[in-house]
Amino acid sequence: MPRFVHLAAVMATNLCPGVLTGCSDVVVEADVSYDPRFAAAKLDIYSPGTGTDRPAVLVIHGGGWKQGSRSDMADHARRFADAGFVAVNIDYRLTPSGQFPHAVQDCVCALAYMRANAAELGIDPDRIATYGYGHLATMLGMAAGQPAIASGATPARRAPW
Repeated sequence: MPRFVHLAAVMATNLCPGVLTGCSDVVVEADVSYDPRFAAAKLDIYSPGTGTDRPAVLVIHGGGWKQGSRSDMADHARRFADAGFVAVNIDYRLTPSGQFPHAVQDCVCALAYMRANAAELGIDPDRIATYGYGHLATMLGMAAGQPAIASGATPARRAPW
């Protein structure tokens, strides 16, 4: 059964900075479309070299739904890849066109993209976490019917939108 975990930003950047450094074989695939209906639905994939069935992190920037971009989180994504994760760093629709629930829908679509393309991305679809400074990472878990900040919460149903 898929596992879904929200990583607190402070944990990864402040409590264990030494863990997130080291690998120099990070491969970046930029400007991948995860939903062709929307121009803003782009992502960058940071892979730690070769391998399969790796854990993955969906990296979601903050900005109150009105500002920010995946470039704000590029260093975080690279650090996750350095630590052996496949980091998928996304953009989503911002306001005014990205009115609620569009930003959440975009995050759900990015997660679905990761699961649908798990084999080619080299990730284990049952080990995908979210990471971000905003609340979208948490809302993604709530959309699945489980609190995202609780380790091991399982998305049991589809989002209501």
